[in-house]
Amino acid sequence: MKKHYTHLILGALLATQAGAAELNVAKGSKHPYADTSKGRDGYQLANETANEKRLYDFYQRQADYYMDPKNPIPAIIPSYPGLDGGEHGHWGKHNQNGYKDGRWNEMGQSSFVGQQGPVSPDSIAIQLGGPNHLHTVFSAKSNLTFARFWDGNFVHFNPYRWGTSSGAAPAGKTILGFADGKVRKSRGQQKANASSIGWQVDKKEQKYIGMYDADCGPVFEYQLGGSTVLDHVSELDNKVLCRRLEFTNGLKNATLALFEAKGDAKTLSDGTLTGSAGKQTWSALVSDKEHCRLEVTNGMLLVHFKGMAKGSSVEIYFSADESAASKGLASSGTKASQPALSQLAHERKSKWSDTYTVDIKRGADDAAYVVDTIPLPFKNENKSLMFFTDIVFDQSGTAYISTLMGEIWKVTGLTSKDGKVTWDKFATGLNQPFGMKIWDGKLHVLEREQITTVEDLNGDGEADFYGNFSNAFQGLPGSHTHTFGMERDSKGYTYLVAQWAAYRISPDGQTSEELTKGLRNCMGFGKMSDDTILVGPQEGTNTPTSTVIELKKGDNHGFKNKDALSIPLGYVPRGVDNSTGGFLEVDSERWGPLGKNKTLIGICYGYGSWYQILFDENAKTTGHRQIASVPMPGEFLSGVTRGAVNPADGQVYLVGLDGWGDYAIHDGCLHRLRYTGKDIHQPVGYEVFDNGIKVNFPEALDAKFASNKANHFAQMWNYKNSRQYGSPEYSVKNPESLGHDPLPVTSAMLSEDGKSLFVEIPDLQPAMQMQLRMHLKSKEGVKFQSDIFPTIVHLGKFINFAGAQPKNETKDREFHLMSDRDSNNSKEDDLNTQSGKVDEHARQVKVKTIMGLKYNLKDFKVKAGESVALVLHNEDSMPHNLVIVKPGAKQKVGEAAFKMMNDPKALEKSYVPDDKADVVAFTKVVDPKGTHTTYFVAPKEKGKYPFICTFPGHWQVMQGVMIVE
Repeated sequence: MKKHYTHLILGALLATQAGAAELNVAKGSKHPYADTSKGRDGYQLANETANEKRLYDFYQRQADYYMDPKNPIPAIIPSYPGLDGGEHGHWGKHNQNGYKDGRWNEMGQSSFVGQQGPVSPDSIAIQLGGPNHLHTVFSAKSNLTFARFWDGNFVHFNPYRWGTSSGAAPAGKTILGFADGKVRKSRGQQKANASSIGWQVDKKEQKYIGMYDADCGPVFEYQLGGSTVLDHVSELDNKVLCRRLEFTNGLKNATLALFEAKGDAKTLSDGTLTGSAGKQTWSALVSDKEHCRLEVTNGMLLVHFKGMAKGSSVEIYFSADESAASKGLASSGTKASQPALSQLAHERKSKWSDTYTVDIKRGADDAAYVVDTIPLPFKNENKSLMFFTDIVFDQSGTAYISTLMGEIWKVTGLTSKDGKVTWDKFATGLNQPFGMKIWDGKLHVLEREQITTVEDLNGDGEADFYGNFSNAFQGLPGSHTHTFGMERDSKGYTYLVAQWAAYRISPDGQTSEELTKGLRNCMGFGKMSDDTILVGPQEGTNTPTSTVIELKKGDNHGFKNKDALSIPLGYVPRGVDNSTGGFLEVDSERWGPLGKNKTLIGICYGYGSWYQILFDENAKTTGHRQIASVPMPGEFLSGVTRGAVNPADGQVYLVGLDGWGDYAIHDGCLHRLRYTGKDIHQPVGYEVFDNGIKVNFPEALDAKFASNKANHFAQMWNYKNSRQYGSPEYSVKNPESLGHDPLPVTSAMLSEDGKSLFVEIPDLQPAMQMQLRMHLKSKEGVKFQSDIFPTIVHLGKFINFAGAQPKNETKDREFHLMSDRDSNNSKEDDLNTQSGKVDEHARQVKVKTIMGLKYNLKDFKVKAGESVALVLHNEDSMPHNLVIVKPGAKQKVGEAAFKMMNDPKALEKSYVPDDKADVVAFTKVVDPKGTHTTYFVAPKEKGKYPFICTFPGHWQVMQGVMIVE
């Protein structure tokens, strides 16, 4: 049974200084285990700039401190202070939350770039390659439309967060196309009508097949009903555009809306139709006037097709240039015929001749599992960025690695005797891929809104066809919430997370089904051999810490809704994994004890580390599947996100990337986690009982050392699932206090074979997080320390043995899933709220928060001393507020708000610091689609008063100015 604690508003007040309450959080100045200058031995990357203030092994050092009899154990042990000891805000000193890097704009682009763009997450921007630098963008979900045409530069990536949040925006001037609103509307429109853009055909009759990367430029293939169409746009002389359509098996009757064409139209003597679209003149001409007819209706230029024969084609010439109306189109229409599109689509010469060769850097064989480093071709001809998102192997041991910027690299030689590894570009132009798998002999890649088959049809080692396996799901436009995955079960179903829910895709790719909702930024993804699909959301709103979740139909984990919460498999402490990368079950006899046991490993993006995920072997008794994490030694050069077993050597290979909230040293990384044959000295299994925990090891332990209860330490704590960003660590026994509850260890017993250790803990009870620290020695005499961090939802049976402590009949055996669910229905959480003294005569100023961490206004003006009603409406998908500060105080207030994460009342305070001397006015935190009005009097002193959003991670980006006149 689960129980919710609600209305939890106070932290533990264990010390008082100058009358101010102090939270029960560990501080380096008071607690040696929170001192960031200590505990750094053995970490090769500790001296890197990103790690200069890093707090290593907090829980382990905390346990060791209180295992020393010289240090008394407090009733409630201080909680984790945060990254870098909590001295530099929630994400530490080098968090890169507001980081700007425009290198994506320097990277050479192919003729197409898959990006969410400003309108549609499935957009494919295309360089037409002509002398006038014309470009277009194709959207399959917008009725197979070329939604916009522009001239000038191609696309531009906003440098905020490496360009991954806002997508690619046209960098030139739009000359023809459809308004953004019409494109958005068309995505969800199932029934076609006379105002539909693109093909005016019902969605159920449309099927996007894919895109050929041909020498002539991208050629799109799709079906309208039973008719197959090849579609290609090119740039001709005189700024003329040509859209060529080829009907493989004919087309009876259909209508295509080309672009907006308002105003009266007239027909010239050569059949050219001309008119105006806003301030511009447009003109159009079809090559087959017998079967095609141009018409302007509902403000759009339409092409009506009738009786197109099998294998027939038609060219539609159009332009926004006035001179083309008189001479360009007619001359274009008389040009000699070209080869069929069906032929041109398959003509492609190799584009990427450069091969990059590197030498593997082997780690020292000083542990059971060591890290080898495969250097990356950071310096390459195309200036391609090496931000890696996933890795997959074919049966030969060739690796395919995807980048966040849309490329796939083929890596060979990973098992070569000479250690020479070669890198070759295989594909490009994908839409921020974050998942890859091979099935049915094809490489499948998860993009923002499509599972794409990336195929090399001509066998030259480069992809030339990007097929649509499934686009039966929707991603987010303009957001750093990517579409994450992907896994495929034994029955052929494919799983992914799009927006904030997990979906199951049918084996044929045609339909999707929502499984689990309330998932926040689920970069963590994985699958087990029993078809268990795992996801790991990122800490934040309604995600108290890193979490391991099994996908189940109908479950809910809280994000973006107020429904009842489901219980996850378990939690991972923030000091072990602050940002989950992925999960990998390693089924490999050649990977030592962990591979033989088919161990599940957690891949940590935030810390650039890894850990085991063990399942309670007592699940049949407890009736619940629950997990524990076991930190493992090993450092990686970037935030690792995915892993795979190489069938050629049976070892684990991990890839990763840099971002915000991580400790990455490089843009990306490729590592081999190699088994050396040495003993691992770590747990490989565990069982939870009513009065303790049994931990299993692959090697025998020293009995005398293991049975000494002084060599073991246990503590527990809870989190809170709430609208607040993340969660502090709360006492289980005193849920209104921050901190950990110590759990006395009364004895320890070793099994006859020396491989199973039972640690007796009579007060053990269900908790969202527990730690068992063990100082051990192997039978061969090797001393080591190990930790296991279980989530305990249910206790097992009582273990009785000679000398056992009596069963604790008074302890709480109920799991308490702390949340703010019940309080979410209060007036405070309504979508329309207000604060301040209401003045109906106040000047009203309306500000909106929009996608991409932005306000819609860069500034607004008020008069000195006048009454103001500031209305903040949140159109974004995440919470925001607006805080107006005094001139010169922006950074001070922003950094102070940044450090409020351990304050249980931070959300209640709207993330506005207690010291409001520099604050002019502020709104409450507004949920998505909500509105808050705050009334205040403008300062009497004229000037520029900055405003910022102080919701965690936003203040460095979301900024504007109130101008007082």
